[in-house]
Amino acid sequence: MRRRAAARLLRLLSLVPGPDMTAAYGAALSATGLFEAEDVMEELVETGPLQATFTGRYQLHDLLRLFARARLSREETPDEREAAEDRLRTWLLDTAVVAGRWYKPGYGAPPSSWQGQVPLDTAEQARTWLQSEAPAWLAALRGAAHRGEHTQVVETADAMEWFCDLWVFCSGGTGQGSSACPARPPPHSTTRTCGPSTSTATPGH
Repeated sequence: MRRRAAARLLRLLSLVPGPDMTAAYGAALSATGLFEAEDVMEELVETGPLQATFTGRYQLHDLLRLFARARLSREETPDEREAAEDRLRTWLLDTAVVAGRWYKPGYGAPPSSWQGQVPLDTAEQARTWLQSEAPAWLAALRGAAHRGEHTQVVETADAMEWFCDLWVFCSGGTGQGSSACPARPPPHSTTRTCGPSTSTATPGH
């Protein structure tokens, strides 16, 4: 049973859009608890398919990712694959909204009712998560837009508006520039945009 769970999780991890991942990705994809997913991912490290980094993240080699994606197509139904993608996209964007709102006036810390897979107890934790997971949640945001999930797209963009002042992606630090910012409005809009920061954003309350 454990070996079967590990094989299935390996297939599901091929859906992660970023170069690496944490155990929270495994939990979201497999609809299991964080510790259960971490145990299975550690087993995959021991057997070889996953690599663990010194930062506590996991990497799936490109060739193994292709292999796992092929197995996913053969061994999971289209509905099962779509459900896993939906779980991952929802988790990424819900977490991005909560993290981004640390910097939005009137919000700040997550509500007491929020139960996430990652710690967002401080603005620094929120900033670190948003920057570390940017490739994945940006891909999730594009996926939501492609699927016509407009409410989720607008909510995410709204949550990111103030965080843009600190976001390294928006300041050109990674070469992606301000166009990477989800809160960027249409051309000629008077809404504030991301760009080289001229002021320092502080967590909103």
